[in-house]
Amino acid sequence: MPLIHFVETKEAEKNKCLCYWVGRFYTQGKKIQIIVSEHLEAQNLDHLLWVFNQRSFIPHEIGCPEKPNPLTPVYIASEEKKIPGFNVLVMSRECPLEFVEFFEESVNFVYMDNQENRNWCRNYWIEAKKRGFNLKHHPYKPLGQLKI
Repeated sequence: MPLIHFVETKEAEKNKCLCYWVGRFYTQGKKIQIIVSEHLEAQNLDHLLWVFNQRSFIPHEIGCPEKPNPLTPVYIASEEKKIPGFNVLVMSRECPLEFVEFFEESVNFVYMDNQENRNWCRNYWIEAKKRGFNLKHHPYKPLGQLKI
């Protein structure tokens, strides 16, 4: 069954934490699909992926192509449509488990400073466990301690 990482972060740090996880998977040679709420969020992440890491650039595009460019390891999209050949999902928003199960690995963010999100994530964990997903909890670490 697929693995879901439950990553604790602060709500204001989520996008930088997301870039850290994308960078981590990218260095492992994995192809990553990022799901966002809207096009404006995609544009913000597009910019952040350019400047996030001073030592390296993570090639990426916005959109959900039918035939992805083999040289593009990261796509940012708002629609829940699996891109062929991509095995990692990074969720900037809530996604149904029926979509998550198409990926070998996924990342879900738990906002430690948002009780409504924490409650949703707790229920998501319980449902994912019932369905047989592999689950891994990652306790909060300040951004300065996250290393790719």
